[in-house]
Amino acid sequence: MDFIMIVNVIELKEDGLVLPRILTNQIPRDCEMIKVVDYLGVKYKVSVQNMGHRSRKIHGSEWIRFLESYKHKNIEKLCFKKVKEAKFEVFVLSNEGFEIRKDRSGKDYVHGCLVRASEETYYKQDLPHGLLWLLSERQLKIDNLHAKVHGPKQSSKVDVCYDFSPENQKGLAGGFMGSGWTTFCFENDIEEGCQLLFQCMGSTPEEHFNFNVNIFNKDGVGLQVTAEHQCSCTKHHHNKRRPSYKKKVEYHVTKTNYMVFT
Repeated sequence: MDFIMIVNVIELKEDGLVLPRILTNQIPRDCEMIKVVDYLGVKYKVSVQNMGHRSRKIHGSEWIRFLESYKHKNIEKLCFKKVKEAKFEVFVLSNEGFEIRKDRSGKDYVHGCLVRASEETYYKQDLPHGLLWLLSERQLKIDNLHAKVHGPKQSSKVDVCYDFSPENQKGLAGGFMGSGWTTFCFENDIEEGCQLLFQCMGSTPEEHFNFNVNIFNKDGVGLQVTAEHQCSCTKHHHNKRRPSYKKKVEYHVTKTNYMVFT
């Protein structure tokens, strides 16, 4: 699985960005330039400067050009996804956690959203209407009841929850829930405090609406990067360190022999 990481940007300056150590380690030691690719596929040859003590900074005219293409956004985080050696796809997230892109007509739309998992995430994950607006564009209440989410380990078909009001009888899509969502959390090791980056991947007649979900730990590092192999021996200590929601599922199955989610 490709390396992926979220970098918090307190004050993004044109003179450069000092990279976290774990991201620096993904760049070859003697590398003086990396390629940064935006969502349109535009490539920027960004200079890399060694600052001592294994610290590195990206800067230069190409870095400024990359920032200028997003200067109307309130940038708070950058998501670096390693495509290959010295080449990264970079997603830009606003201070509200939105990944804003432009459609063919030049209008802004919400392509992705970063949220933090809570204790309730195991049962239901609330999401902004702006990310799920396509699901809300339905003719009947029986339309768009499900979506498909794709994680680093497991994909699942999930239920879409809607918020109804007198002004909108068809409802506005507001998140994911159901046994499929719970299974997705379980199989992809989502814990309270994890960061989840949802990105809309379009729809197909066979698979409903598709959403890619990148999962990060509290430090912003993708779980697929930090995952370690563990044996299946229940007596070993590392297999006892399970999220609380996993323990709830295992207890319920043991007592009832049914895997029912409420």
